[in-house]
Amino acid sequence: MSPAELLLLEAPEQPVPFSVRLAARRAIAPHPPERPRDRRAHSRRRAEDLEWLQSVRLTGGSGLGVTLVDLSEGGALIEVDGPLRPGLKLTLELSGHGLDTAVPLEVLRSYIASLRGGLTYYRGACAFAHLIDLPSAEPAAVAPRAPFVGTNAALTLLLERAATPGVSPAEPSGLLLDPRQVVTVLESLHARGAASQLDPVGRNMSELIGAILPALQRGVSRRDAVAALDCRLKRLPRDLQQQLLATSIRLTALIDRCLPPARAPEAAPTPAADLRPSATVPADTAFQKIVVRYADGSLAKGFTQDFHPSRSQFSLWPAINARPSERVLVALARLKAIFFVRNFNGNPEYRERKSFTVGGQGRRIEVTFADTEVILGTTLNYRKDATGFFVIPADPATNNTRIFVVAAAVRGVRFP
Repeated sequence: MSPAELLLLEAPEQPVPFSVRLAARRAIAPHPPERPRDRRAHSRRRAEDLEWLQSVRLTGGSGLGVTLVDLSEGGALIEVDGPLRPGLKLTLELSGHGLDTAVPLEVLRSYIASLRGGLTYYRGACAFAHLIDLPSAEPAAVAPRAPFVGTNAALTLLLERAATPGVSPAEPSGLLLDPRQVVTVLESLHARGAASQLDPVGRNMSELIGAILPALQRGVSRRDAVAALDCRLKRLPRDLQQQLLATSIRLTALIDRCLPPARAPEAAPTPAADLRPSATVPADTAFQKIVVRYADGSLAKGFTQDFHPSRSQFSLWPAINARPSERVLVALARLKAIFFVRNFNGNPEYRERKSFTVGGQGRRIEVTFADTEVILGTTLNYRKDATGFFVIPADPATNNTRIFVVAAAVRGVRFP
């Protein structure tokens, strides 16, 4: 027995002060029952933030449809489509990634939340019979996104994965993209460039892509798609045209992957005032025999005197004394390569040697085209970001004196 109880039981010989008697009564009085655990003591999370949560259900004979408003380890705020009175005991079932539990609860407070469609909706603050462990609120670690490689680099990668019509693929078919998938990637690149406000070159690249997208989406003729690209390119200032020449070459190659190839090279209309020789080339410039290989597999033979890698097009004549109306303007963007030849017929029985000789000028190079053709030679002007480069064949006896390789038509380059 405590000293306070002894103090009250003993008959006092002297009066006991009231403050002492009150303190004694409080000391021996029974403790009041603990109040139910307050769910607000725990951190609450809104239902829309619980990405792991898949389903919520009330059981225990309530028959009420339930919507979770927020949740904590110790309780929940729920909304139901019927009366919800304090003291009601139910079971809340929670299911999702990392949690699958049924926890008993008691309604502590409730109130009318809204009236909708003739139904009264109640909200109730509920305390769980025991704490539950919720999945971590911290978002899962997300791998950092790789920086954008740039539109030209993206187009080069796209060309490597775009299937070539009529050519047996070197890659497994599952790794190649069909025309519909190529168009989807181009749409994404176009949207990305259109959103850029700080990069004028990137925006113009996006506009070039946008110029050919309607033709690719409708599946119209290749000629219409190339014409739309050329028209948009010519509207740009000359300095931008030079900067975007590589982009136009890659886009033309992608047009060839998405639309049926033309059966023959398409001749551009010749303006009446356009006379031979080209006004941009001195009159005494010598004609060179060339064989033009288009990216779609077709070819053309003739003479040129105004080809230059920095120009987007050049003239092709069927003969040195051809009439001005016979000139064909060849767009560099549509080509695989230009072969400068000794003669047009060559030697069909000759087998080109695929090995390097001692000496030779420049860096040894092995070029693999998108159609799997491989050429060996040396180069003096190879640049990865250039529109193209010259290759001197490794076999000096071949009919080709040099080859201009269009970069957009290349699958890979190796330096043996």
